[in-house]
Amino acid sequence: MRTDSSSRVRRWLRTAAGGAAVFVAPLVAAAQGTSITGRVTDQASGAPLGDARVYLVGSALVTATNAEGRYTLRNVPAGTAEVRTIRVGYTEQKKQVTVTAGAATTVDLTLL
Repeated sequence: MRTDSSSRVRRWLRTAAGGAAVFVAPLVAAAQGTSITGRVTDQASGAPLGDARVYLVGSALVTATNAEGRYTLRNVPAGTAEVRTIRVGYTEQKKQVTVTAGAATTVDLTLL
C-alpha cells in the first residue's frame, strides 16, 4: 500500500506525541497549500463559460470549468500567483492574486 509523506508524518505524530498530533495536523495541511475557486464568464453577456481551462502560471496545476463556469484549483502554495484562463474562441485572461495559507481565495474571470 502506498502512503504519502503527510500520512506518514501524521502517523508518526500520533505515535510519538499521543494527543498532541491533533494540534499539529492542521499545520501539516496548511503547509500543503490552499485552493483558488471562482467563475469564468463571457464578458459581453455575463453567461457562464463551461470547459474553459484555468491554470496556475508556472506550475502544473490546471482544471476545467463546469457547465456553470465554476472551477477549483487545489493545493495552491501560499504567496503571489498568476491565474490564467483560456477557451477556444476567446482571448485569454490573466490575474494576479495573493494566496494566504488557510484562507479561501476567489478569482472570478471574464473572457472577451
